Amino acid sequence: MKGYNIAIIGKSGVGKSSLVNYLFGKDIAQTGSGKPVTGRGFHLHRGSVDNNTINLYDSLGLEAEKTIPWLSDFQIFLKDKKDTVDVSKWLHSAVFCLSGENARIESFEKEIIKVLLKEKLNPVIAITKGDAKSAANFAIEVENETGIKPILICSAEKTIKWGKANGASKTKFGKDDLLEKIKESSISSFYERMKVILDFKKREFQKNITINVFNVFKDKLLKESNSFNTINKSALKEVESDIEKAYLRVQKKAERRLGDIFSDALSFYEVQVLVPLYKSSGSFQKDNLNVSKEDLWKLDAHENVLSTFLQGLILPIRGIIFVFDYFFNEALPTIGIGTVINEMKEKILAEHTNDKEIHDYYKEKLVV
Repeated sequence: MKGYNIAIIGKSGVGKSSLVNYLFGKDIAQTGSGKPVTGRGFHLHRGSVDNNTINLYDSLGLEAEKTIPWLSDFQIFLKDKKDTVDVSKWLHSAVFCLSGENARIESFEKEIIKVLLKEKLNPVIAITKGDAKSAANFAIEVENETGIKPILICSAEKTIKWGKANGASKTKFGKDDLLEKIKESSISSFYERMKVILDFKKREFQKNITINVFNVFKDKLLKESNSFNTINKSALKEVESDIEKAYLRVQKKAERRLGDIFSDALSFYEVQVLVPLYKSSGSFQKDNLNVSKEDLWKLDAHENVLSTFLQGLILPIRGIIFVFDYFFNEALPTIGIGTVINEMKEKILAEHTNDKEIHDYYKEKLVV
């Protein structure tokens, strides 16, 4: 789905629906007074902000006694958005709403903010009803408690009905600041999000490459063995050369795929986030992004970052098949191919004793 994906989260009555309407400049979400109006789960509101497509996911209102069910729904909501390599399907930002009429942030709200941080969403905290007398002091309290500087926002115009200001109106404010904060937040979390995705894909490729090379190894052994299913040192060296070539082929394919994933994400963020963020300056300059300032993304560093993920994609093939020299140290004329295959499997398993998930996967999939 085209556009930039944002979740709006907060307690019932905090003003999420008013915020959605304010961001889009028209009434899209139903508003109420302290009552849940968005049903169970997350509800999508699509619209345009500054000529950019925005997909706002308005969440069910939070309640202290329903935190666990809400978090369960949130994980279901995130399931197809956090592991996919298609960056357009990601949840790119989250806005956590707190009412400026509050005196303190509640413990369950802090817990949910921690979950958002754990998911690498780098949430923006919006103090709705930012025109309330207590809003500024509450914002300081929130920053002290969470380490995140909130944005004050007022989503609805109000007419004052008392005192000397009777009949005067309070105007909306905070939209531009919030949008810029959303974009900056998304950029600053980009590397962390990509690290999770690339690490996931790297492990997947590691498994596939190792299984592929192991099967090539078995096939080559069978092809080079004699009628007694044994093989000599010279033939084993031929097998070694062949599987090194096979390893390099599949490794290069995996590296290209990882590079494509990163490049696609790079292109999406340039179009959806970076250019709109800096278009007000009249031109887009990479120098506007300095990785040392708030960890913002430096575009020309992407190749160095990617290379760190490609290193150690799988074990060096010579390390796996060290068994060749071992078997012929005693000048044995031949060795049974079953013994060689078993030794190779044991070598692979031994190299992954500290990673139970991969160790168990290889134990099941490496069929001798």
